Amino acid sequence: MTATALLEDESMIKLLLQEREGGETEVETPVGFVDLVTDEYIIELKHVKSWKDGTKVLLFTEYLGDRKPRIHLFGGYTKEFKSLVEGALGKLGITVTWERDPF
Repeated sequence: MTATALLEDESMIKLLLQEREGGETEVETPVGFVDLVTDEYIIELKHVKSWKDGTKVLLFTEYLGDRKPRIHLFGGYTKEFKSLVEGALGKLGITVTWERDPF
């Protein structure tokens, strides 16, 4: 397995993100488990192909105080795709972050 392949794995990305930002992984709420919760954010991790599935992060905001919803995306994407995703999710009040730069 190549280093790039390892970086594309959600569990590996979750550990790297937690190492960078702190927080707790797999936090249980009445509506499911959150990938990562920090002092500021409720973070759902998704491969770019599943970006719309990350909107479930909005369900968790009811149970985790004043933290803001955020989707952290990994995998390859273009600048045009980035603009589309950030525009759509921004209208929902969801912050989007990316594991790497676009192609």
